[in-house]
Amino acid sequence: MTDEEKTAKDFVERWSVSQDDMVYNSFRDYFTPETHWDNVGICVTRGIDEAIGMMESYRDATGTVTVKVDILNLMSAGSTVMMERLDRMLDKDGKEFLVLPCVGVFGIEGGKIAWWRDYFDSAYMDKAGVELPVK
Repeated sequence: MTDEEKTAKDFVERWSVSQDDMVYNSFRDYFTPETHWDNVGICVTRGIDEAIGMMESYRDATGTVTVKVDILNLMSAGSTVMMERLDRMLDKDGKEFLVLPCVGVFGIEGGKIAWWRDYFDSAYMDKAGVELPVK
């Protein structure tokens, strides 16, 4: 596993630790003030504070407390990492209420995420009755 792959893997694995790790700590630890995060077709954030604000909105709208991530495929070329994953959203009781297949592409620079594009079909959220806080 390359250092870049490890950075991306460690970032998403933090989401299952606690709500604070999912919403705050993972973004503070792995983003930069300039990180560009594109939830393709949904919203775009720049920097740590905007990303945390989006995660707070998502948490409040959906009741997601943690996310267990199953990494299906992980590969890289230079500083670009591609990760196919299943994001398993858990509520305050630890109940899984949504499984979202995703592909994330990360640009890693100096052990931090410089940019991140996430691709997923929001129809999975619609089927689970989850309304996105931003569009």
